[in-house]
Formats: sequence, structure tokens, C-alpha cells
Amino acid sequence: MCVTWQCAGLLDRQNLTASAPLLEIKQRLAEERASIESLRAEMQKHHLWLLYMKKNAMHF
Repeated sequence: MCVTWQCAGLLDRQNLTASAPLLEIKQRLAEERASIESLRAEMQKHHLWLLYMKKNAMHF
């Protein structure tokens, strides 16, 4: 699966409400936040990301 799609999916999940026990939800969200940060770092290292950011820096 593409790294950007994985990251987008995890970001979407951060805003959802779940029916699982609260402690379990908090642990899962914390794990997903850590995954999001590692995926972001991986994306930012990619040469195409660097080209995109140079071209579209004013939009971010």
C-alpha cells in the first residue's frame, strides 16, 4: 500500500469515535499517531516529496 494512503487512512481514523473501551481506544490512537509520524518522515525523505514541496510551498 502507498505510504501516503496509509497515512491518510490513519489520519482519518484519528477523528472517528469508537465503541471500544476508552483505555483501548486511547492506546490504539497513540499507536496510530506514532505510525503517522513515522510515515510522514518516510514521505518527507522521498525525492518526489521534496520536488512537490518546492513547487507548492506557498500552499502549506
